[in-house]
Amino acid sequence: MLMTARKTYPPEKAEPLMCVPACLNMIFRRRGLEPIPQKLIAVELGLVVPLRLQSSFPLATISEDSRDWGVHPQDEQTSLKGFFGRQRVPLEEKFYLSSQIPTSFGYAEFLSLALESGNDIIVGYDYATVFRSGGNVGHVSLICDVDSAKDVAWILDPESADEGPMRVLLRDLVAGVRTQRDGFWIIGPHESVRRCAEII
Repeated sequence: MLMTARKTYPPEKAEPLMCVPACLNMIFRRRGLEPIPQKLIAVELGLVVPLRLQSSFPLATISEDSRDWGVHPQDEQTSLKGFFGRQRVPLEEKFYLSSQIPTSFGYAEFLSLALESGNDIIVGYDYATVFRSGGNVGHVSLICDVDSAKDVAWILDPESADEGPMRVLLRDLVAGVRTQRDGFWIIGPHESVRRCAEII
């Protein structure tokens, strides 16, 4: 049975369209690093907003296609790696699409290994697929713990961070990742990210 020591995060509630910046700030605080304003993080990660929000986010790109809204940390020009470098954040990241997890590993084993190696994990997924409610929109959360025997993960949703981690079925979370064609950002110091990548 694989079960990791649950990671705890100082909660930070996400502002609208700021789920990735809020997750990053919770990671920074857990690691004793200074948080960065959510809007600044978002602009650096390629924030896209609808026209009605342009006055709140004057540096953002405008689109009326709701699939574009939010940040784009998978794009090379607006990647987490680039953001960490520009802001001198002493962390690295490695992104894994769900299809890149080797078949020799299960998802529980992959996530447990990443957590046990000293990393944090941000997971991107389709909200409605995981929670069976709400719209089909892209969202992210922090993975705090995994229990392979029970097929569950505990995730911290930045929109309800004050309520603490919630239990979700791992198979629902993976289905949400696949539906959104998203993945897992493994974040940590160079050595722990590299150690995880070498084993996988």
